[in-house]
Amino acid sequence: MPKEFTYDQIAHLNVALEEQHLPYRVHYKDGQQAGIEGYSSCACDGKEDKFSSAVEQYFRDEGMNVAFSSDGYTLNAK
Repeated sequence: MPKEFTYDQIAHLNVALEEQHLPYRVHYKDGQQAGIEGYSSCACDGKEDKFSSAVEQYFRDEGMNVAFSSDGYTLNAK
């Protein structure tokens, strides 16, 4: 059974993204999914890989694996 996101994890992730100057916000949907929002396409250009690496590392440190949807707008707990 996959682990689930908590609201606190998403809040702490957003702080970490801000500290790394990554122009994204992650929104809690439920325990299995979170939405991803870029501040603007211009601000996000070229930062996609750094963003996904930061998110994956954050959840790895939390003992979880995550997967991004094919459209890049949803994060799934694994």
